[in-house]
Amino acid sequence: MSGVLRFSEERDPGAAAQFVRLRVIDPEGAHWRRGVEAADRWLRETGNTVLQVPYAAVTPEDWGGVGEYPLGQWIAEQRRAYAAGALEAGRVAELEKLGMVWSEQEAAWADEVAVARVYASVHGRFLPPTTAVWKGHPIGV
Repeated sequence: MSGVLRFSEERDPGAAAQFVRLRVIDPEGAHWRRGVEAADRWLRETGNTVLQVPYAAVTPEDWGGVGEYPLGQWIAEQRRAYAAGALEAGRVAELEKLGMVWSEQEAAWADEVAVARVYASVHGRFLPPTTAVWKGHPIGV
């Protein structure tokens, strides 16, 4: 894994570490804040209520301080850290307030189950033909 800090010329690792400790530079915290700000803006701009962002998503250039931010990759990083138990509780809570979807597979499953339940409530049971599509979802069994 490559380092978080990149310099144009050779730097003393001890001095760089001291700058981070003294918060002269805070690459991790700044990256985190920018990601949260980009996620919040994405929700407001898209009107979505859950934080489910495609991996390739990059914020538009005209979003100011969070413009051209690789939001999809940042979201994936947070999911990996969460799955590994390495995401701080405060950060987990902050992302959950934004409506973070921790597992896209579980979210997709829940969506399909919800569609099946609606179908069953309308038809009195869930026995669709094998080619059935309901509200854009293939539900045939």
